[in-house]
Amino acid sequence: MQQYSIRTRGRAIEIFITITTLVAHTGAYEKGFIEQYLQPIIPMFCEKFVECLRVPNDQTDDCGFKTDIIKAINCLVMKLPKYISELLPQMLPPIWETLCQSAKTYQEITVNADKNINDKEIDSDGIYYFLVINIINNHYFSYKYMCTYFPGEVINSNSLIIAIFEFVQTIVDRKRFTNLLDNMLPEIMYYLIIFMQITVDQIQQWTTNPNQFVEEDECTFDYNVRISAQEFLTVSTL
Repeated sequence: MQQYSIRTRGRAIEIFITITTLVAHTGAYEKGFIEQYLQPIIPMFCEKFVECLRVPNDQTDDCGFKTDIIKAINCLVMKLPKYISELLPQMLPPIWETLCQSAKTYQEITVNADKNINDKEIDSDGIYYFLVINIINNHYFSYKYMCTYFPGEVINSNSLIIAIFEFVQTIVDRKRFTNLLDNMLPEIMYYLIIFMQITVDQIQQWTTNPNQFVEEDECTFDYNVRISAQEFLTVSTL
């Protein structure tokens, strides 16, 4: 599984998503196309997805790679629900474990961030930047909290959280799968509360100038973890 770099493996998943989308569209008007070209390999990919999701984040398996995996599973559920229905129950546990781990990381790194850590910007909008050289030299966080940074890209655990929200929303929107979440809804609500928390700085801003806080919150162009959690909660209670 570690034969290729994270970037190569992530790119392979992106290609899988593209192929899945194209085959699904073609299969809509060409009978037997999906069964011939994609159905035989779906179980193999799903097995590998589960295997990769269960690997702790470190220098070789990061949250950016897991985000790609969640997006690929979401694509299968959206485009080919008929061919994924029997495999989905086996994929939910590692996805749920990933969400639980991400909640702890989000609370420690984002909500309860240490203000004394240098070279870092962090807020509940879920965007934080590290100088790679400082991460390597000073080890601000253990590897399980780190993500791989590709040139020109910022991949972090918040993208993973948002991808999981989108996946769960896809499940909720499809009646054939909603029963899979029946026993998980109370815990999902619990974690939504965690992801909707604001930072100490934002609490202070709300206390001193609530109008400014509301104005800045409404005008933000960043699609972040907190907004994603709020939207998911709103849709789920309709």
